[in-house]
Amino acid sequence: MLIFALGHGINIVFPAAVVMGLVGAELLRRSGSVWPAVVVHVVFNLPTIPIMVLAGMG
Repeated sequence: MLIFALGHGINIVFPAAVVMGLVGAELLRRSGSVWPAVVVHVVFNLPTIPIMVLAGMG
């Protein structure tokens, strides 16, 4: 979980990355598969795509 958060850098998204790391770790523990955590990560990140495009960052 901490490695996931640190991989995203120490910035404003760090707290959210910690939470997502915890959620992902729990999903992995319960399911035995990384795929549920991957799906949650994708769904969580989907809204950032139009925001970045509108902000001229992508």
